[in-house]
Amino acid sequence: MFADDPIGDRQPETGPFSFRSRLIGLIEPIENMREFFLRKSAAAIRYGQLGNLFSREQAT
Repeated sequence: MFADDPIGDRQPETGPFSFRSRLIGLIEPIENMREFFLRKSAAAIRYGQLGNLFSREQAT
């Protein structure tokens, strides 16, 4: 059907290979990583591992 298509990667509008599905597939792991690092840094600040770093920045 798309034999003249030079790119050859046209996808259906719905289904697992639609643009929206692929976009969500890219965004979801990024959101998970962001959440993970926010939780890690919050825990580190809570336990004082990064507390010295922040207090030094505020002193200057």
